[in-house]
Amino acid sequence: MTLRPGETPGRGIAVFPFRKTSESVRLGSFTFRSTDDTAGVDEDDAAHVREIAEMLFLQDDLRIQSAAYTLLPAVDLDKDKPCLRELEQIQTIVAYSYSSPIQCSEVPSSISNRPVSRFSVPSR
Repeated sequence: MTLRPGETPGRGIAVFPFRKTSESVRLGSFTFRSTDDTAGVDEDDAAHVREIAEMLFLQDDLRIQSAAYTLLPAVDLDKDKPCLRELEQIQTIVAYSYSSPIQCSEVPSSISNRPVSRFSVPSR
């Protein structure tokens, strides 16, 4: 999204929808938390995390109950920034570690690659 003259970039939220974490975990300069955990997060950011979490669906009416997220600094997503490159590298490493048959010890075990198992199905 290109910023208009006079606009300043806002904070962002990066979500790994198919990864869960039971506790906060530090990867690089980012701290990943569960979308269920917004304690200590600014109220506006917490509201945005809850709103994003409500949009996460596995399929049809199967809603993903929790995912891993991290708050990003104010950044213009159209510009190449070191924090975005670092986030891409983290995503690549996490994806690779869980696709490899050999368990990598570098990725904290608190980030789970188990299938998302908690769903919310609306009653009909």
